[in-house]
Amino acid sequence: MTAAAEEAVGSISEMLSILMKRRDTLCLLPIEESTRCLASSSFSATMSLVNDWMVRPLGKRPTTRYACIGPATEGSALNAMGYTWTRRRNQHGCERAERSVESRRSWLMSAFLPLLLFGAPWGGAPDLPATPDVPELELIGGVSITITLDTHWTSESWNSLREYGIEPLRQLTPNRVLAWDLDGVPDSVHGWNVAVYEGGAEYRAALEPGPFTEHRVVLEPRLPHAVQQRVFNELSNAELVPEWIRVPLSESPLPAALLIGTDGRFESWWSSIESMPGIQWVEPVLETKGRNDVAASIMEHGETFGHPAWLYGIDGSNIVIASADSGLDRDHACFRDLSWPDENNSNASGIPGAGHRKIVHVNESLDDWDTPGDNDYRHGTHVAGSLVCRHVNETAAEELGDWLNATPAEGAALSHGARLLFQDLVNDEGWVVPGPGELLWEAADNGAVIHSDSWGDDTAAYTLRTHDFDAWAMQVPWSLALIAPGNTGGEVLEPANGLNVVSVGVAAKDGSPDLWSQSPSDPTEQGRQGVLVAAPGRSIISASADGEHESWNDGVRSSTGSSMATPQAAAFGALLQQLVEDGWLTGVNDNLTNVSTIGLRPGWAEQLQTNLSDGALSLGEGFTPSGSLLRALMALSAEPLDGGTHGGDNLSVGPDDLQGWGRLNLSRIVDFEALEERLSDNASKPTNVWVHDSYRMANDSWVDLVREWGGSGPDNVSDAVASASWHGVGASGPFLATGDYAGWVVTPELGEDLDLRLAWTSRPNPELPDRLVLTVWYRDDSGWHYTCGNDFNGYYSVIHEEEDFEDTCLNATSEHKDTVSGVRVDSARLVNASHISIGVYAGHVSVGNGTLTIGMDGDRVGFSIAGRGVATVSTWGGPGAPMVEVLAPSDGGVLSDVIEVDFIAGDVTGRPVMALVSMKNWDNGGDAASTYFSECQSITVVQWMVNKCTLHLQYQPHLPVHINNMSVFVRVWVVTGGQPQYNNYDTAESGIFGFSRTPPECPLCNIELDIPQSASVGETVEFRVVTDDTLGAQFWGDVSSPSMNITWNFGDGESSTGEVVNHEFSETGISKKTYGVTVCIEYPGSSAFCDGDVIVIGKNENPITPDVSEWAVEGSILVFLFMVFAVVVMMAARYPNRL
Repeated sequence: MTAAAEEAVGSISEMLSILMKRRDTLCLLPIEESTRCLASSSFSATMSLVNDWMVRPLGKRPTTRYACIGPATEGSALNAMGYTWTRRRNQHGCERAERSVESRRSWLMSAFLPLLLFGAPWGGAPDLPATPDVPELELIGGVSITITLDTHWTSESWNSLREYGIEPLRQLTPNRVLAWDLDGVPDSVHGWNVAVYEGGAEYRAALEPGPFTEHRVVLEPRLPHAVQQRVFNELSNAELVPEWIRVPLSESPLPAALLIGTDGRFESWWSSIESMPGIQWVEPVLETKGRNDVAASIMEHGETFGHPAWLYGIDGSNIVIASADSGLDRDHACFRDLSWPDENNSNASGIPGAGHRKIVHVNESLDDWDTPGDNDYRHGTHVAGSLVCRHVNETAAEELGDWLNATPAEGAALSHGARLLFQDLVNDEGWVVPGPGELLWEAADNGAVIHSDSWGDDTAAYTLRTHDFDAWAMQVPWSLALIAPGNTGGEVLEPANGLNVVSVGVAAKDGSPDLWSQSPSDPTEQGRQGVLVAAPGRSIISASADGEHESWNDGVRSSTGSSMATPQAAAFGALLQQLVEDGWLTGVNDNLTNVSTIGLRPGWAEQLQTNLSDGALSLGEGFTPSGSLLRALMALSAEPLDGGTHGGDNLSVGPDDLQGWGRLNLSRIVDFEALEERLSDNASKPTNVWVHDSYRMANDSWVDLVREWGGSGPDNVSDAVASASWHGVGASGPFLATGDYAGWVVTPELGEDLDLRLAWTSRPNPELPDRLVLTVWYRDDSGWHYTCGNDFNGYYSVIHEEEDFEDTCLNATSEHKDTVSGVRVDSARLVNASHISIGVYAGHVSVGNGTLTIGMDGDRVGFSIAGRGVATVSTWGGPGAPMVEVLAPSDGGVLSDVIEVDFIAGDVTGRPVMALVSMKNWDNGGDAASTYFSECQSITVVQWMVNKCTLHLQYQPHLPVHINNMSVFVRVWVVTGGQPQYNNYDTAESGIFGFSRTPPECPLCNIELDIPQSASVGETVEFRVVTDDTLGAQFWGDVSSPSMNITWNFGDGESSTGEVVNHEFSETGISKKTYGVTVCIEYPGSSAFCDGDVIVIGKNENPITPDVSEWAVEGSILVFLFMVFAVVVMMAARYPNRL
């Protein structure tokens, strides 16, 4: 036998040994992984292959990990093994039938031993060919189906589909899921409605008619890898020359995508793929362009003069803004460092990094400057100037205390205190834009939340790039992309048409309420409001590039368009971020610190405005806001452009598609002029704006968390981040599932309107959007009233009476699919209000593979609220940071004696946890009582793991009729500190399941009768039925008269009913008499079962003693038993080996 064969046989023997010890089931792998073959004759490669195979522990479903069996270099034994096992696998890649340990061992030996004997080349025999001639593996089949429930989908019902060979893909409606049936034979699943999916691929056209030589094909999310490969092969058969541009990880919720060549007319190739299963949509590949048209001048703050925010140091200080664009003139005075070049360093701009004055990082992997001749030359430098520009001479003067020359002059950005991360996307070949995940990952890695992007393709379709921007925001909540929507005068272009991004309309520079005529005016194709807000974008003055590396230039130029309005809005967002991080905006129970305004104001403040007041402000601890909170604050800050114009259209109060919520105005968040007037030594809060952010992180640790999700980054970082499982640990919460609620009680600021904005992130299109509902309830002398988000009549919200709340708010449908919602209540309505509550309802939250998780593949969503006109606020109800999910019993099951309860408990931030389990009769309505079960009150709850608890239900003697065919549910209460009566807990409920029981075979086996042996005439005697309760469990139900099920007969003609009864034997003239006492217990749906005993009744003066004859009988029995015992002992001693 050759050395290679000996090594192969040794490897196989080692593999067999490991398989026997681990008792695992061999599981083959999806066929497309054949490019990652690990098989070889070497021991290390063989063991690597074995480790990847053995991923199915006994009794568990297979998990998806990838290895494969392919051509080996020498050891053909492994190739033969691979072929044998490949023939044995079914369509799902693994045998489904579970085997016992012994049968599994015997199968393994029968499979491996022939290979050991015949598969390896022995000495004297010719070697087998390195690659055996085996047929090509058959691709996995199947069909796309829809499954409809009577209720909304949960993560449990979603994940249960895999038990039937079905892979869930995405939700179409709250109760309807698109899935892939691997067997290809749609059938009823668990009684659910199953149908073949009739939908096909969607073509998402560009603004131009084409033809286009290349298209992207976007597949369904979570599509099995083998089905992806089938689509690839079908595209190849159609001669479209497919090329993979994204193959997600198996656990990733992102869709795969391909590039195809389409040289012919549209009709010649579209018909071959429009009905191809597994394809979501097809989009043309377009040229990315910067978005600016004509020149004008700048307006840096929405007003024509004055900088009230700068006077308090609100200028973007300590904030990093990211931007991707055409290049950066790094030696421009807006960006270059204070360091001067010397003979050893001719770099006039300085080295970007933590110590640089303006530039944290520049990614110049494509190009190294804002280069003349490149597409959109000077575009990137102008955008960057609008974000962070401050002239280097002003910074130098400030360090010298020269306040006159340190005062920001024309050309300074609104957020001139911020610093920049810049990504150069243009080289001599044009725009080369990486995936949004790579851009946003680099921003997050450098601490940037805001990302400004003034570019895109000329299409209003929801593209793969739009999808990826939305997906990142859904998974990484501390991210906000502001994207120029184009200068179309109508449609919003990609990727500004996403659900979770900010698209910015173009406002005038002169303070008038007018919009530029080319600012977008239509809703997106997917139904989102056209723009979120408007910002100045006409005649913006900003930095101008000169194309030279060491010119030390400081030129400026003007430009107009959404490319200019977008960085203006991003700079505004940086000021909002600073307000949150510096503690100007606070939430419930924030710790406040008094801070002197002297330490806040810049040294040059008096140069801008004289006679400034000094005083103290009460500021909070501060935290990094999520992108949702920044969007909510932008919408709250926006001033409606009522009375303005857009081309020939008149503007109203909004929100609408033309202006969004209006033009950004920071004084609607902090009224700096009013603050200046009330400053004193008595510290006060700077604003009455209240905020809540579910994603507020303890210790502000979000950057480390995102780095952990991204791994090594940036390669495949979108996949890695989207696949990360996060339960919200460390965040303030709450995180809502469908049907959940969170609420606050507020006291309004007298004389001020109550103005609220709610923002959240939603799953990307075409998955079913997540929908949250903002509500306000208040009570006055005439009763209860309410309103709900985005239900406006003019400026104010529509006020409804108490009835029809669910239809008006929770079940209402809207043409818009927005993730920002608002309420405005007139202050006059709240003057006599005795109770005002703000609520957030989860109308729908899509589910994925994760349970109690947040993100693309989770089943929970967080949110942010910003409110103005709030004097005080306190938490009222709804889930807190802890989360609970009941996994079993499942909806629709039928259970009896033993109920297995499985649940997951979420984050409790260090507080003690205890579980209490109760049951309730759903069918019996309000008459049914929920009962705690002691068996489940003392278990140790493990966070984020499946906790198990077993309820043993006994057949008690007094059960109600409801014992049969009841619908019940289990409620799990996780107490998070204190006692349950203090309501410091979080709860979750199982689905409704049936509970049906029949009387036991031994109906009275758990019954003991407490009947005294004797009593005196005229004495009151107590009789009772005692039930066996050794398991510590209870049963429950509507037992209005349990005693009516138990009837006592005392043998003297008298009877009574009840578990415990009293009776007096009154017969006179006797010295002693024996009575037979019987008790009959009637079980629901059955006959009565009876038992009894005797009681001896005698006169009071004559004590009753047992008859001597009774002692004689009992003594005889004892003698007999002793004799039998003696005989057994003697036999054991005589014949010790025969027993």
